[in-house]
Amino acid sequence: MTSSRRSTRQRTTKRSYAEVSEGDEDHTDDEVWRPVKSRRLVVIDSDDDLEVTPSLYANSATAGRKQEHASASARNTLSLNAASSRVARPSSTRRRPVIPDTDDELEEDALLSPARLVTPGREQEHASASAPNTLSLDVASSHIAGPSSRRRRPVVMDTDDEDEDESILLAEIAAELAAGIEDEEDSDEEDEFFPGPDYVPEDVLTDVPDNQGSSSVPSGTETQVNQEFAQKLRDLLEDMSKWAKAIEYREFMAMPEDDRPVTKSSWRLLRAIDIDFLLDLYLPGIPLEVQELFVKQEWTLADFLALQEIGEHNGEEPGLYANFPTGDLEHATSAGCEAYVGSTAVQILKRKMQHLAISLRHTVESLPKGHRRSKHYRTTCRDNVVCNFRKLAGFKRPIAHGYLILLESIFMVLLGTYNHPGYTAKWATQSSYELVRDIRAKLDLPTIPWKGLNAAWPLRQGFASSTRKSSECCNPACKTMTYPRFMMPDGPKHPRAIANSLDPLGGFLCRRCDSYRERRGVLPDNATLHKLVSNYLTETAKSEMRQAGQPVICENCGDVEAADGALNSAKGGGARHIASNGKIRCPACDTYLRACKKERDPALAAKKAILDRVKADRAAGIPIVCIYCGAIEERGAPRGRKRFAVVPEGGMQCKNCYQQMLRRSIR
Repeated sequence: MTSSRRSTRQRTTKRSYAEVSEGDEDHTDDEVWRPVKSRRLVVIDSDDDLEVTPSLYANSATAGRKQEHASASARNTLSLNAASSRVARPSSTRRRPVIPDTDDELEEDALLSPARLVTPGREQEHASASAPNTLSLDVASSHIAGPSSRRRRPVVMDTDDEDEDESILLAEIAAELAAGIEDEEDSDEEDEFFPGPDYVPEDVLTDVPDNQGSSSVPSGTETQVNQEFAQKLRDLLEDMSKWAKAIEYREFMAMPEDDRPVTKSSWRLLRAIDIDFLLDLYLPGIPLEVQELFVKQEWTLADFLALQEIGEHNGEEPGLYANFPTGDLEHATSAGCEAYVGSTAVQILKRKMQHLAISLRHTVESLPKGHRRSKHYRTTCRDNVVCNFRKLAGFKRPIAHGYLILLESIFMVLLGTYNHPGYTAKWATQSSYELVRDIRAKLDLPTIPWKGLNAAWPLRQGFASSTRKSSECCNPACKTMTYPRFMMPDGPKHPRAIANSLDPLGGFLCRRCDSYRERRGVLPDNATLHKLVSNYLTETAKSEMRQAGQPVICENCGDVEAADGALNSAKGGGARHIASNGKIRCPACDTYLRACKKERDPALAAKKAILDRVKADRAAGIPIVCIYCGAIEERGAPRGRKRFAVVPEGGMQCKNCYQQMLRRSIR
């Protein structure tokens, strides 16, 4: 028997059991008529058009056969609505709510309120893949924006009752927004920045415009990648990331600020990076001859001078460069040159000309105060020293400044240009020298042939990130302004979320759009956003009523929210009333509306009130009297035939009166 297959939509049979009401002839077995629970096999329809499921009754040989999947190119354009190939996709299995049985003496009021369904915390997900031999420049687009890795929830996809899921979803998001969220690590502190002796203001202050998807490479071309270099770059990034992740927030903040190996912004970046995302970002911008430099056993001056010179043809883009000064050096080197690594977020050629201008204008003795401790300028300003600037990396599109200084720091490790000179500074701490030394020692690289001219390590200097600025929500249908916590205006606080979990320096989503995407896997459209806003306003008004001591009343049955509802208003527990489709409903009315597609009859609320009163009377020893014959219920009677039941007219009815009523109705 072969597996059943469909190229488009298919049905997937799963053995799932649901409770089915079959009825009970003797209604007097309890105060309220109860459905009898039985089981039936439920066939759940799957929306996953690519999934091919073996037949439910296939033989073992067929069952062991691997499932096949239709494949398409993973290199598609960036879309915030799609899940990344490395971010877990939302489950496509349709889910139905489970109605649990209860020992309570209620009817549909015993249904589980959606407010009680608290979803578990989300976990950050990362995966790795080996670097390809030939890397497509479309590669960055395979990192489709996924939900924020900071707070994730399992995604429950659409059921046949889409309105039911939507009302649950909107109610949960509205309550979450109204409650606000605090994050210990998302503090109001400004990130440190320590300008070194080679500091150029325009490079630091220039950052990537928001919402451009700028941390990606142009599509349509290919570049060759040296596999051995790619592996070394991966190993180096993984070592730095593991080092940062091994340090907890409180542990990092407890370090003396003057001796931290990196700044707080750099530490956060190293903890958040996705290795494959960075490889796809960096490798296309690094020329092949630069990559091959780091697979050699030793270096010569000819190797460095053979790299691309920086000119008008290749210098009008942001990237990395190196200078290999030759001539009358202060200290002779085995390579016949010194080495300096730098970066610029503007144009490499412009930065080169700035360096040359200082070297031509000043001598070592006349250097400005801010540059006197620059080992680079103290070398290039010497007589008979020749500068040899070469291009290390260039990017056709803007690149986030944090990613740029990370790559600059990496090349300082690779080339060995950041070495302890015998003193330290705010931008070059003892611990940063030790970290660089330990990381480089793990790599198979040539021995350092020079002293190195970098007096500061970029990750210790820090960077001005776009995450410190306000920006519009990345959802084109929303355009709500988002703010870092320290810039939030007065009113309810809605922490924004990273739009692409693989790109921590990219754009942001507002909390509303992020919460919706976490549950549905797509961003909300205009109509859904209108419902979200309506529910949020209702939820906020409800919270304000609680705070003012006013009763929160169900707009359908008039039930007043109990005290424990106010205590659980933010967590979805207790008996709190719910903002659903712009109205305030009690849990019973809200659950009934979603289950039955109509408003709950207020008479059911009256019956519930009678049951509550009778239950209290039984506990207090007050007699329960039949409203028709005056019979008194036996004290301590077990649930079943000896107990009285509620009647539509209100009050309680004994079994004999019920049976007489039943016989009259049959005649």
